[in-house]
Formats: sequence, C-alpha cells, structure tokens
Amino acid sequence: MKCSDILYPPGSSRLNPTVATSLFLILFSTQITLTAPFSYLPAMVLSFGYSDRQRGFYAGIIASSLFVGRFFGGYFWGWLTDKIGRRPVLLLSSTLVLLATLAFGFSTTFEVAVLTRFLQGLFNGVIVCGRAAFAEICDETNQAIGVSLVFAAWNSAIVFGPAVGGFLAEPVKKYPSTFKDSGFFARFPFVLPSLLVVGVLLMAIIMIFFTFKETKPPPSIATKEDSEKIPLLSHQKNTSPESTSPNEESRFYIEDQQIRVSYIIKQEEDGCFKKLCSKIKKWSLYELITDKTVMLVTMMFGMSGFCIIGFSELSSLWMATNSKYGGLNFSTDKIGTALLVPAIVSVIIQPIVFGRFEKRFGGIKTLQLSLLILAIFTFFFPFIHYTIKSRKLLWSLLITTGMVRMIADISSRSALALFINNSVYPEQAGRVNGFAFSVQEIMRVASPTMFGALFSWAIDSQQHQIIFPIDYRLPFLIIAIVIFGILVLTLLLPLSINAAKAVKDSPESLRPTEVGNISTASASSSFMEHNRT
Repeated sequence: MKCSDILYPPGSSRLNPTVATSLFLILFSTQITLTAPFSYLPAMVLSFGYSDRQRGFYAGIIASSLFVGRFFGGYFWGWLTDKIGRRPVLLLSSTLVLLATLAFGFSTTFEVAVLTRFLQGLFNGVIVCGRAAFAEICDETNQAIGVSLVFAAWNSAIVFGPAVGGFLAEPVKKYPSTFKDSGFFARFPFVLPSLLVVGVLLMAIIMIFFTFKETKPPPSIATKEDSEKIPLLSHQKNTSPESTSPNEESRFYIEDQQIRVSYIIKQEEDGCFKKLCSKIKKWSLYELITDKTVMLVTMMFGMSGFCIIGFSELSSLWMATNSKYGGLNFSTDKIGTALLVPAIVSVIIQPIVFGRFEKRFGGIKTLQLSLLILAIFTFFFPFIHYTIKSRKLLWSLLITTGMVRMIADISSRSALALFINNSVYPEQAGRVNGFAFSVQEIMRVASPTMFGALFSWAIDSQQHQIIFPIDYRLPFLIIAIVIFGILVLTLLLPLSINAAKAVKDSPESLRPTEVGNISTASASSSFMEHNRT
C-alpha cells in the first residue's frame, strides 16, 4: 500500500506531485510571513516605547492593518490573475510579500510597522491565485484533496509561524552567548525571524519559477452573430439588368445606398448602446454580485472567517483568564501547547477525512455535517472549565475537543472554498476567489475587537451574579449561533454546486456561429486535462 493511497479515496486520480508541491510550498511560505509575528507582536510594541497597558491597543492596530491590506488587495489580485495568468501573479505577489516581510523585520517605529504590515496584506495575492490554480489542476475526483491542501498549507503556517517568531525574536536577550549585545540584532531585534521566513519564501519562488507551468485555461473565442452582418441589398437581388432601364437602375442604386447608409448609422447607434450594456454586464464585479449562488457562497465564506478569527481570539483569551471568571488560568506556554497539539494532528488527518467524506456524500452534506459538529463543539468548549480540578481530564478534553473542532472547522472552510470555485466558470476563478477573500477579510477586521470587548463585558457582568448565558460562555454561544446560521443557509445551495462548471458549458464556448468555437471549447478542455496530469 502506497502512502498516496491513504490521502486519495478509491477512484480518485492523482495530482501532479511537482505542481501540487510547488503550490503548497508557495502558499505555506507566504502565509507563514503573516503568522510569524503573532507571538512577538506585543514585545515589538513594547520596543517602540509604549507601556504594558498600551501594548494591547497598538498591537491590535498593527494586526488589523494586515487584514485591511488583504481586503483592498484581494479582488485586484483575483482580477489580475484572470487577466495575465496564475504563474506571473504567483511570482509577482510572492516577491512583493518577500520585500514587505523584510521591511517589517527592520521596523523600529510603530508607523513603519503598521505600513509594512499593511503592505504584507495588500501584496498577498498568492492565496487567491493559489486557490484558482489548485482548482485547475484538479478534476471532479480529487478537487476535495486540492482544496484540503490549500487549508493544510494555511494551518501548517499557523502551527509553525508563531513558533518560529517566538523562538527567534529578540535573540540578543534570549541567547546572549551567541549574539553580541552591540551587534546588528541588538539594533533590529525582530529581523531574524523575518530573515528565516524570507529564505523559505525565496526557495518557494525559485521552485515556482522552474517547475510551475501556467494552469489558466485559454479564453473562448467570441465571434459576431450572423444577424449583425449587413444584409445584401434586396433591390439588387430581385432586379435583373434586362428588365430595368438605365434610369431605373440609377434610382435603385441611389435607394440602395440610402438604405445601406441608414443601416450603418443605426447599427453604430445601437452598437454603442449594446457595447455599453455588454461591458457593464461583463464587468467582473457586476457578474459576481448579480449571481445569487456566488453571493450566497461568498456571504457564508465571510461569516465563516468572522467566526474563525473570533474563536481564535476568544480561545487564547479564555485560557489565560483567571479561573474565578471561568477561565483556565493558563500561562503562555500552556496556551501554546493547547493550540499546537490539536493543530498538528488536524493538519495530518483533515485532508484524509474530508476527501473521503466529500467523495462519498458530496460537498453540501459534508459541509452541513462539519458545521453541525463545529457549532456543537464551539458551544461546549468553555464548559471544559468545570474539569479544572482534574488535570488529566482537563487536558484530555481540551486536546480532543480542540482536535475535533479544528477538523470540522477546516473541513467546512474547505467545502466553502470548493463551492466558490464551483460557482463560476474556470476563467472567472481568480476574480471570484479575490472577491470572496476581500469580503472575508473585512469581516475578520471587526471580529477580534468585537469578541474581545464582549468577553471583557461578559466576565465583568458575571461579577454582579448574572447567570448563564451572560458570563464567560456568552461569546462562544454567539459564535455557535452564527455557525448554525451558516448551516441553515446551506439549505439554499443548489445541488449543482457540488461539481465544477465545465469550460465546454460556458455560454461563450457554446455559441453556434462557427465551428471554430467548438474547437476552442475542446481545446480548453484538453488544456485543463493536460494540467491535471
């Protein structure tokens, strides 16, 4: 039995290992540039001269600037990758992220940190382009595996990024025997993790350059309709030279020219209006926001992102909270262990579980089951507080609950990402991913502040003997309700969302005006089939 047999369900075709590896590595390396500062951001704010009481506020601004940048850049990168292709955007975006990451490591003031963190988010179009590229190298039998690999790259970055940042930040203080006090790293205490991350990203860029070939299918060739051609003149058709005199022929000729000129003028007037309407309708964003399925899936994806960031903020905050307020009174190393162990297990198990469930039950049912499990485990997560007197039971429940919840979480996001790609034709994959990415990021901006403030208010109200749910469990309850709302919205999804829209079914590729159009559609299908192998 091969190792690949564990990952791929029976009957699934294999992804090209070189292409899949290069995409996974570029996704992982660009995402780790975003997650590495999570662990040392509070220390960085202190190095800017702010007090311990102020660092939470200023660290929040730096963190939010990343999501603001991702919001503004998301749709642009999606539009650009549909215009010029996946490969150039992967190379351009990752190179810009590399430069912004290096600049962030050299930040010595709050303003520079905010600007460079914003640029990291703005330049990061790899996640948008990577999703579209993964969709194009997959077929219906392995698309679930492709989407799972995208989120496996993200979750691997979540696991290793903060660890790298925490281990390498401020090396002069942590390893005085190795680094000199007056050296380069004393002046720039946070550049070392950036240098390591930049090195990994540079290797990924080189691998993409040499091994990754363009996956974007060629555009369909649009031809003019026969009805738009200027008709032959009826007078010349129905009149023979023998039956007309020279005067009559001259009169017919003048009338024919008048008809021809009038027709051309009318066609130009109608054409300008039609072209304007056509351009508006074919405008990328207009097409997306007027598509009910695209908007439904995008809204669900945004709500999912809102819950993900909210729970990430809450879980650490709740574990660090004093036990008398319902928390676990954990130190930073215990919080890291509680988050790290479930994440490592989930990254390994989730692609295997999701691929088999999606193949057997379909994407919609897999999403519904994942959301149901996610809502239940999110609601009961803070109840682990009641086992605080039993250390073994506490850690067993914390790791088990966290692992099951994370697998359900990643599976739900994988299904939604799959539906985003399936909601449009392949030539729109970049734009729809960029649009969904932007919507998700703007909802992520509000989530940490909202749930952090709500948790503080809830435990403050708890001191006044207000009973459940107005206590430390209230924010978790709200997140569970939002997740259940996403579950209800799945009932509106069409069954066709389970499968990708084929290029040959695209309206532009089915025009019956010329045989060449059918050939173009066939060529597009062959092109995609070539990419999968």
